[in-house]
Amino acid sequence: MSGMAKGWSRNVFWGAFWGMIAWQVYGVIEYAATTLAPLLVYRPMVVATWHWKLSLLLFAFYALAGIVIGGFGAGLFTALTTNENNKRHLRTIGTLSLVLGFIANLVAGKPEPATLMFSISVAAVLSWSLSSEHRVERFALLSSPWMVAFFLLLAAWVNNEALGGHSLLIRCLSTLLIAGTFVGISAVGIRARERQSTTILLGRPLTAVGGALAFVLGCAFFFGSIIQAQGNSRRLTTPHFSKPNVLLLTLDTVRADHLSLYAYSRNTTPHLAELARVATVFAHATAAGDMTITSHAAILTGTYTSWNGARPHRNSSGGGVPISDKYPMLAEILAEHGYSTAAVVANSGFLTREWGFDRGFQFFDARGAVRMMPPRKEYLLRYGARQILHRVIDTTEFDMMFLRAAEINREAYRFLDRARDSGQPFFLLLNYMDAHSPYAPPAQFDKLYPCEKDLSIPDTRYGLLFDQLVEGQGRMSKEEREHYISQYDGGIAYMDAEIGRLIAGLKQRGLYENTLLIIVSDHGEAFGERNLVGHGLSVDEDQVYVPMIVKYPGSNQKQWIEERVGHTDILPTVMEVTGITPPQFLQGLSLLKGAGNANRKLISESFPGSGLTSLNPAFNRVERAIYSGNFKYIDSTAGKHELYDVSADAGEVHDLCSVDTVRCSGMQRDLEEWEKAMPKTVGRGKAIDPQTLERLRSLGYVGR
Repeated sequence: MSGMAKGWSRNVFWGAFWGMIAWQVYGVIEYAATTLAPLLVYRPMVVATWHWKLSLLLFAFYALAGIVIGGFGAGLFTALTTNENNKRHLRTIGTLSLVLGFIANLVAGKPEPATLMFSISVAAVLSWSLSSEHRVERFALLSSPWMVAFFLLLAAWVNNEALGGHSLLIRCLSTLLIAGTFVGISAVGIRARERQSTTILLGRPLTAVGGALAFVLGCAFFFGSIIQAQGNSRRLTTPHFSKPNVLLLTLDTVRADHLSLYAYSRNTTPHLAELARVATVFAHATAAGDMTITSHAAILTGTYTSWNGARPHRNSSGGGVPISDKYPMLAEILAEHGYSTAAVVANSGFLTREWGFDRGFQFFDARGAVRMMPPRKEYLLRYGARQILHRVIDTTEFDMMFLRAAEINREAYRFLDRARDSGQPFFLLLNYMDAHSPYAPPAQFDKLYPCEKDLSIPDTRYGLLFDQLVEGQGRMSKEEREHYISQYDGGIAYMDAEIGRLIAGLKQRGLYENTLLIIVSDHGEAFGERNLVGHGLSVDEDQVYVPMIVKYPGSNQKQWIEERVGHTDILPTVMEVTGITPPQFLQGLSLLKGAGNANRKLISESFPGSGLTSLNPAFNRVERAIYSGNFKYIDSTAGKHELYDVSADAGEVHDLCSVDTVRCSGMQRDLEEWEKAMPKTVGRGKAIDPQTLERLRSLGYVGR
C-alpha cells in the first residue's frame, strides 16, 4: 500500500473515531436533558425497564452514525486537500459530522427557522476553520463536541419550547444572543495559555465520554428508582385482623368483547378464565364514563361524575375538576376502619393527587415513566434515529408512556410482603395500562397475532389517524385496523399473564383466600367504529362495555351473572364484604344483593375534552346513556336521541326510537328525571400546573 493510501486510511480511521466521540458526547448531553432533568425537576418519575434497552440502542446508533459520517467526511476531506491533515482537523471533522446530522434531522422534520440558521452557522464556521492549520488551531475550543452539542440543544430548546409562542423576530434575537455567547466562550481558545486546557479536554476522549455517560446513567438509575410515597398521614385506628383484605385491579382501556373470557375468538385471557372457575363474572358491566378520571371516580366514590364532579376538562383552556371532597373515597373509609391502604397505578396522567385520587392512601405511587420521545422535542437527533431504526426493527416502544404491569406488580409485591408481616388488613389499588395506545406489548406478546402486525405502518400514524377521524376526514384502512387490534390484543394477553403472576403472588404469601379480589376495566376503546379510534369519544358500547370479575374471600363458587351492573356498585360491595356501614349517599348497589335487580337503571356519561373540541366543535357536548334491561337510550346535548337493544345489536347499528316510540319516550323521561336530580354545583375548576398539563398532553387529552 502506498504512503498516500496509508495516510488516507489513517485519516479515515481517526475521522471515524472522532465522529464516534462527537456523537457519543451529544448522546450524553441529550440523555441528561431528556432523562436526568425530568427526574430531578418534575414530580416523582421512574426510569422504566424498557427505557434502558432503548437508551442503549440509541447510543449504539449514535456510535455507528458517528463512525460512518465522521469516517466518510475525513476521507472526502483528505481526498480534496493536498495538505497533511493533523489531529485538529480530524477532531473538527468529527464534530462537524454531528452538526451536519443535527441539521439533516431538523430539515427532515418541521425546522424552526432560527434553530436551523444557528445550526448552519455553526457548520459554516467549523468548515471554514478547516481551511488552514492556523484556523483549526485557533478555533479548537469551538470545535469541542461538548460545546457544540450543548449550544445546539440550547438553541433548539429556547426557540422550540421556551419561546415557541413568540414571534420569529424574538426567536432570532435570542439565537443571536446564544450565538454571541458561543463565540465568546470559544474565543478563549485563541489564547495560547488556554491550549493546554483544551488539549486536556480533548486529549482523553474515551475517558471523558465514558465518565460522563456513567455519571448520567448512574444518576438516572438512582433518581429513577427512588420511591416517593404520597398520601395522608392520618393515624389508623386499632387493626381488625379478622377483616378481609381488598385488592382492586383496574385494567385501563380494556373492552369486554376483546377478552376470551367473554367469548372473544382470540385466547387473550386464559388466566382470567382460570380465575373465573372460582369467581363471579358479570356478563354485562357498564362503565360510568368513557375516560379514566370519570370511571375511576365512580369506582372509588360509588357516585356518578355529575355528582362527584371529577372530569378532565371544563373548557378548552384545560381547566379540570377534581373529585369533590363531599364524597368519601373508598381508601378513606377503609383507612378509618383500620386498613392499611396503598395504590400503585400506571396512569400517571389522571390517577394522581391533583385529581384527588390519593385521598385515604398511606402509600400512593403514581410515578410516571420518563418518555423516550418527549413531545415538542422533534429537534432531538433521536427522532431522526428512530425513523431510520423503524426501517429495520419495531420501534413502537419508543412511544411508551407508562410503567408495564410487571413493574406495577413489583411494587405491589413489596407492599404485600409488608402487609403479610404486619397482619393488618389491607386495601391495595392497582392499575395496568398495557392495552392503552401506543399499543406496544412486550416481546412475545407483540407477535401472538403476527399475521396482522404491520411494520410498514409509521409509528406516527396513530396520532394523525385519531386527529383526522375526529375531524371527519379520511378512513381507517383494513390493514391499520388489523395491526392496531393485534397489538391491543397482545397488550391484553400480557396483562392477563401478569394477573396470573399477581394471583400466584397472593397465594404464595398466604393472602389469597382472605382477599376480596375485584378486576374491572375503566372504559373501552374504538377501532374504526363510527370511523373513530381511541376513547373519551362517546357512550357507545365500544367505549363503555367493560369486564368485571369478583373473587369473594373464602369462596370458590363459580357464577355467571347476566344482570347489568356498573362501576358505582363496587364501593357498596366492598362495604358489605368488609362489614363496614356504607356512606349515606351511594348510587350503586352491592353486587351481592343488587345484581339480581333486573329493573334497575344504570347511567354512563361522556363529557367533552379540549383535545376533541379543538379538532371538531361537534364534540362540544355532554352525552349520557341510560340502561334498562337489554335496552339502552342515548341522549346528547347536541340533539342525539337513540335507542338500541344491545343484546341483539351490540354494534348499535339499528336505532329503535322510530319503531319503539313508547320505550324510547319512557327511557328519555327516566333520564330526564335523573338529570333533574343532579346537584347544581359539584366542584370548582382548578388551574392545571404545567407539569400536569404536560402529562395530559402526552396522553393525548389536551392540545392534540
